[in-house]
Amino acid sequence: MSLRDKAVLVSLKRGMLTASKQNAEATRLVEETYAAGVGRFAKTLLADNKLLAECKSASNAIYAYHRKHTLPWMDDGPRLITQAAYLPYLKGLKPLMSDLDAAIAALKDGWDATLAAEKQRLGPLFDAGDYPRAADLDRVIYAVVRVLPIPDAGDFRVDLPEQEKEALNAAVKEAEQSAQADLIARLKSPLERVVTRMGEVSAALEAGEKPRIAKSLTEGIKEVAEIARDLNLGDNPEVEAMIEKVA
Repeated sequence: MSLRDKAVLVSLKRGMLTASKQNAEATRLVEETYAAGVGRFAKTLLADNKLLAECKSASNAIYAYHRKHTLPWMDDGPRLITQAAYLPYLKGLKPLMSDLDAAIAALKDGWDATLAAEKQRLGPLFDAGDYPRAADLDRVIYAVVRVLPIPDAGDFRVDLPEQEKEALNAAVKEAEQSAQADLIARLKSPLERVVTRMGEVSAALEAGEKPRIAKSLTEGIKEVAEIARDLNLGDNPEVEAMIEKVA
């Protein structure tokens, strides 16, 4: 079974409100006071705004979840996920997307008050044109997930030279191997932390101390194992063996 038959690519595209703007007036004032060309100055928009912070937090949670439940692909764009893991991935993503939608809605509802506070904070440096309209906020702040097929030489409508076909197939194979290597590294990392912690506990016991072992230490291993089981491409026996050790 080819990689195309057992996995797909998922891309996550995010947008966020820019929190700074180049300010020509501030730059002019500094240059008049000191010297021309000393620098270009930006003003910070929405400093310490809690509603925007909630949007950023929700967006970051989506990004972290996406990275955690997928495997790397050829570059920093789309990531790999098995077909078996895709529906559970979407199910877990849904409440995170809802959190972002709610945070954007709250920001829109409080937008007039936010701009009034900005005008007071920035004084003569305030420019309403630096900010989007409330109605446009969900076009500026967003997260979109798209699913794509694994590329295949047969996708091209023109005949590729045999050398190009071989290069594409080799790249796909290399990406599959890299994805599996990433999965193995994920499994090894929490195991290594446990081994290190057990060594510390042993040393502490010998010294007559009473060390504590955090419950999260073992819970983290189980969570990684559950994710790894679904992301195991081709039922890699090395991955299966590691999962059995920690599950």
